[in-house]
Amino acid sequence: MKAIILGNSGSGKSWLGRKLSNIVRCNLIEMDKVFWEPGGFNKKRDSGILREEILKSTSSDSWVCEGVFGRIADLATPNANTIVLLDLSWDDCKKNLINRGPNYEDCQSESQAEQAFIELIDWAKDYSIRENHTSRKYHHDIYSVFEGEKILLKNREEVHDFVKKIENSI
Repeated sequence: MKAIILGNSGSGKSWLGRKLSNIVRCNLIEMDKVFWEPGGFNKKRDSGILREEILKSTSSDSWVCEGVFGRIADLATPNANTIVLLDLSWDDCKKNLINRGPNYEDCQSESQAEQAFIELIDWAKDYSIRENHTSRKYHHDIYSVFEGEKILLKNREEVHDFVKKIENSI
């Protein structure tokens, strides 16, 4: 498996990425950890380092790359054989974000994590209207031109059915 998982924040990309990488026992590439410098979501990693990391990570025989960053997906796509697009409604994504809560692991303080969480929800609600590489349109464009296996999942039930299908195929 050489899969890219795209979708909005809260759509379940990280959850699905962990599940798939555990099932097929492969490397999980988390776009957030490649895109941002350690210590929070306020400093982008140098583009040359980012490019090198993605090209190195996707040159192996099996991997899952998950995230919202279309430019990272663009780098990984030539080595991918599958794209999974999680196209869940904003209501579902928002509910998942709220259930998950702030990410204290990547922040220097609790207040920083809570502020970042508020900003994430505000940013994620604009997924369908943004016009950059983190937008629904950009993700659909990547999906539409991809020549490998394409999987479009629109709700939690479809996501869980997809995981069961992969588990049963191993």
